[in-house]
Amino acid sequence: MHCSICHHSCMDGIMLLEKQICPSCEQKLVCIKAEDQSYFYYVWRIKQLWLN
Repeated sequence: MHCSICHHSCMDGIMLLEKQICPSCEQKLVCIKAEDQSYFYYVWRIKQLWLN
């Protein structure tokens, strides 16, 4: 499988809306702050999971 956020191959992680999220992206999602530059990228990617 591949991560639905970063598209790297992963064998573990979490499932969100029936999509795989790798441990690295999971950690970033848990720790990211709204002030971080990449915050909106992660919001956009999660929104794409929801819409698809």
